[in-house]
Amino acid sequence: MSQPKKRIPRSPKRSDTNIINRQKLLQELLNSEEMPSEKNKEEKVNYSQWLKRGKNVFIPTDNAKTVRTVEPGFYSMRIADAIGFYLFKKDLKLDELTRLSYQEYDEVLDGINKFWSRKEKFKEYGFSFKRGMLLYGPPGTGKTSLINLLGYDLINNMGGVVLTISNGHELELYSRYIPEIFRIIEPDRPIIVIIEDIDGLCESSSAETELINILDGIEQLENVVYVATTNFMEKLSKRLTNRPNRFDRRIYMGYPSRLVREQYIKFKLKPADLESINLKYWLDQTENMTISHVGELIKSVIILDNDLEESLRNLRKLSEKPKSSVEYDKPGWSDKEMASGIGFASGWGMAAEAAMKKAKKMASSESDVKEENHFVEDEDPYQNDSKQEAREDGPSPADTEFTETYESEDGEVYIESNVPLTDGMAEALTNIAASISEHMKDFLDNEE
Repeated sequence: MSQPKKRIPRSPKRSDTNIINRQKLLQELLNSEEMPSEKNKEEKVNYSQWLKRGKNVFIPTDNAKTVRTVEPGFYSMRIADAIGFYLFKKDLKLDELTRLSYQEYDEVLDGINKFWSRKEKFKEYGFSFKRGMLLYGPPGTGKTSLINLLGYDLINNMGGVVLTISNGHELELYSRYIPEIFRIIEPDRPIIVIIEDIDGLCESSSAETELINILDGIEQLENVVYVATTNFMEKLSKRLTNRPNRFDRRIYMGYPSRLVREQYIKFKLKPADLESINLKYWLDQTENMTISHVGELIKSVIILDNDLEESLRNLRKLSEKPKSSVEYDKPGWSDKEMASGIGFASGWGMAAEAAMKKAKKMASSESDVKEENHFVEDEDPYQNDSKQEAREDGPSPADTEFTETYESEDGEVYIESNVPLTDGMAEALTNIAASISEHMKDFLDNEE
């Protein structure tokens, strides 16, 4: 069967007998509908402004309804299929900020302010106008508070922008889009880039290499201050810690002095609260504690009305190194848990419940505790779909059936789990199964 021929539109001025004109018309049709010109292939959007959608989303664009600059503030970098790269402004909900008498606070804040005022000098001597600072020390010693002070100073006094990099994805977004988009639209905008827990980011050698290229590669950004933090300085390579053009200063943030702790307590407490406490005793008892510890003491005693001595004991326990799972006593239950007079099914249920409580406790002890995220973000409409898609990629462990089996040696009792386990947890569950089996035998013997 013959295929129908493609109809060629007739030209009003064309004669049916004019073969040459018909061929020209055909060629024009093919060129216009099926063969785009090379010029069109090379066209791309020339970003020149920002399109503001909703309250917190700023999208690079060349559309008419735009803003010339993003608002001063803290931003995260994001990408979505619908709009590509964009910035999302974070609504920060932070504890009240105060500039405590840390020598390190003065050193960093004054040093950064001096840097912003010397742009022409950097240019005069042929240096890129950028700076890098690496803050290190024990957790809870004020590194995050210092960063927040730096950010607020930049935002309120210079109308600047603060960007955060916390993982490899955000590092890639910064490397690709800030030079190509942000710096084209706003070449002179002062920026602070916060890299918290840089040691975790640089566990990947590729991420470390990309970060180094950002800090002092061929195409360095100017009008930028990079501020990184770590609790584990020893985990960082010399490529980061011993190259001034990457991080020009290393600042140790140690435990707060008596004066700093006194300032913080007086800043947080109301006059009536200060009259009700023995400030000297508080300062004596919080020696070698961090600002985070002192803050928790205020919450526990002043707000929650807990006993001071009990609160201090709880805080000191936090500083003790927790036992590893291999140091725990072998799982077992008291006679009270396997009280006589109950049926076999009830005894099994009690033992199994106790076993799972022990397993959950062990699991929680092996989990890393992450610091509280101070960012409270508005709903981002462009991220809902991606979150849903991620959810649909596969169920979470809590949604699946149990799959891993841990049996006692006699094979009489087993426990199943779908949760990813360490070797220590697997051994613990095997011991729990054995302990249940042993208790069941004792229980049945007593029944007989």
